[in-house]
Amino acid sequence: MDNPGNAPPAVMAIEELQFNNNLANLGRLFDVTLDVHTIRTTLTSSPQLVAAWLIHTLDLNRDHYPSLLVGLAIESSGNTNNRVDILQLCAGHSCLIFQISRAPYLPSSLVTFLSNPNISFVGIGIQDDVTALLNRYSLRVTNTVDLRIFGADVLRDNTMRHVNCRRLAQRVMDIDVEWPQSYIRREWHFDGDNLSLEQVQFVTVAAFLRYKIAYRLTWQ
Repeated sequence: MDNPGNAPPAVMAIEELQFNNNLANLGRLFDVTLDVHTIRTTLTSSPQLVAAWLIHTLDLNRDHYPSLLVGLAIESSGNTNNRVDILQLCAGHSCLIFQISRAPYLPSSLVTFLSNPNISFVGIGIQDDVTALLNRYSLRVTNTVDLRIFGADVLRDNTMRHVNCRRLAQRVMDIDVEWPQSYIRREWHFDGDNLSLEQVQFVTVAAFLRYKIAYRLTWQ
């Protein structure tokens, strides 16, 4: 954790998979690799598939409940700040990319999940994210942790209060993820029917890093 300048560049890959049940027409499935980690990612605008992911996630993590950590991030298209197109959730090595702006409605299970006080939703500048979700979709996220503040406290380094995801990952995980300049400049659009493989890869990594940084800071 103490030598971020020498963090090695991350090795990343993505592979599209096939659903093995009747959910195939409701979304897309991927394995996203980040060094030694493989994240199973579900991309969907379907409320039914979101509900299925939430049920499966809670079932898989029953041993961690009520101290479940979930990485949370949002994405909007271009430089638009008054909308949310994508909601990302990551628990362990499972990630949901919910195309929320294209969903016909929001499943009640998502409302319950986000408002569960026994789940810690972790992010970077997360208050801005949850405010956007509340303003745009009336979704209330009850229990949040800003990883910059948490990291500053755990590492006893107040400079961590002002860093981005890449810098936190360098410091906490000893890994360097280089984000595409088009992503950094907010030139990507997330409001179409589907996302490119590059988009799926990086929004997955964004959510996973939030989860994994929180896990490292909490348990190691």
